[in-house]
Amino acid sequence: MNAIPRAGLLALALLYPAAALAQNAPAAEPPTTPSAAVPGTHDCAAYFPVDAQRDNESGDVQVSYDVGADGTISNVRVVKTSGHYLLDRAAVACVSTAWRNTPAERGGIKIASAGHQAIIRFALTEPPPKSAPPAPEESDLPLLLGGAGLLVVILGGVAVFLYRQRRRKVGPPTLHVVGRDEEH
Repeated sequence: MNAIPRAGLLALALLYPAAALAQNAPAAEPPTTPSAAVPGTHDCAAYFPVDAQRDNESGDVQVSYDVGADGTISNVRVVKTSGHYLLDRAAVACVSTAWRNTPAERGGIKIASAGHQAIIRFALTEPPPKSAPPAPEESDLPLLLGGAGLLVVILGGVAVFLYRQRRRKVGPPTLHVVGRDEEH
């Protein structure tokens, strides 16, 4: 009979520490609501560099950023480059200045969250802006050359006319030698 009470005490001793641990264990954390984009702030089209568009550059820039407890974006950095410096720089500028997020929340308390990632796509949907007038087409060259030839003829005629007028007013040129002795 003594064996049964000992077995009961042993079982009770093994269960007691587990019950004590369960009472001292921290409560499960409340669920976290993740940070989200504020509508209308995650558009980087206005940041597409004109020089990059003119050079027909496009690409995806992967960035990493942190969101503060007030929803501000910080620590923006390029994780994967587009291969074009101007696009990478524009993506960082856009995310740093234009983007806003709602902060993450845990148990109704706003908290900062780090390590968010996004891909900024710069793609040409229209022809790139023109920086210079288009080169003349082959069919325009005879017209341009003919016009230039006519201009040369007109300017040449004016030059001859002015030269003749000057000669009439001044008379024939004379040669004067200065500084010579006139001994012969």
